[in-house]
Amino acid sequence: MNTIYFNRKVNNQKPSTIRNKRTLCPFCDHSQLNSILGQKDDMILVENKFSTLKDALMLVLIESDECASDMHTYSVDKLQNLLEYAISKWIELEDSGDFKSVALFKNKGLHSSGTISHPHMQIVGFKDQDVNAQITIEHLQGREVKLDDIEFNLSTLPLISFLEYNVKITDDLMQLAKTVSLIAKYVEDTYWGPEASYNFFFYNLGNQRYLKIIPRYPTSALHIGYGIVQIYDEDQLTEYVQSITEFYHKSK
Repeated sequence: MNTIYFNRKVNNQKPSTIRNKRTLCPFCDHSQLNSILGQKDDMILVENKFSTLKDALMLVLIESDECASDMHTYSVDKLQNLLEYAISKWIELEDSGDFKSVALFKNKGLHSSGTISHPHMQIVGFKDQDVNAQITIEHLQGREVKLDDIEFNLSTLPLISFLEYNVKITDDLMQLAKTVSLIAKYVEDTYWGPEASYNFFFYNLGNQRYLKIIPRYPTSALHIGYGIVQIYDEDQLTEYVQSITEFYHKSK
């Protein structure tokens, strides 16, 4: 099991716009941002003001000027630009040689462990941690879904439980953007519902990069207490493939 020291005192200073709608959004007022490291269009990369992890560099990538927007509302072009920028900064930190591993991830919604509703991603460089140590290729494989130029799979070995979406990242970031757009819209419209919670996790395994999208809800007691992962059988996965296919054709 990987462990890292967490600073509770710093965490207690963090604002939360997810749980307290009256809190002013810290990402809307750019004059309040901490150490801007990069900017492209309306995307801004900054140092995290509230670095809660020991021996780690924590960065925040603000995705958009629109506080109420997110993955399911972006145009495909916007998504392609965002993914290209985020992945390039992830690789840049990896290539710096300053870290044992680098994580790129996103929290969205009340159950995602996020605190700020304004759309953003996080890049964390770990001095001593291998963030992929407990991830295997089997976690990123599953029942294939192919819809025109969109390809992904429904995990047969999810990390938490139930439905997780795995996408292999190639050089075709427009294809990736179309895939992410479909999954985000499906989760918001059909699988979870409005104001869905989910996480994006990016992995670098065996010289191949992947994205896993995990819808979030209160984690099951079996997983928390006993580490039991609940999976869907082949018939249930087939039903989800059919549901996603119908949603895809309806939304075209």
